[in-house]
Amino acid sequence: MILVKRNGKYILLKQFRHAIRRDQYACPSDFSDPNCTSVEDVRREIQEELEADIIGAPIEFGRIADYSGLTGGYGHVFLTNMGDYRPILGFLLAWNGNMIL
Repeated sequence: MILVKRNGKYILLKQFRHAIRRDQYACPSDFSDPNCTSVEDVRREIQEELEADIIGAPIEFGRIADYSGLTGGYGHVFLTNMGDYRPILGFLLAWNGNMIL
């Protein structure tokens, strides 16, 4: 999971999920590539979903149990800053901690 920050606001993706037949808001995330570093994974995911580059090195917060009802796996959580973007999957929302803008 990647917490993406731009101009002091957090970016969420609005994506349609077929399993629940509705939209949901989520942070960008993907499976890691065993041939890449964590930083390379973060850069790739932000490029794929937002057509954006990250600014500086991502900060790793640690791990969380992802999909704990379905798997026993863990995922890493990162914070990164990004520059200009062009969303290609879903829609972007900026969130300032209190409201969706």
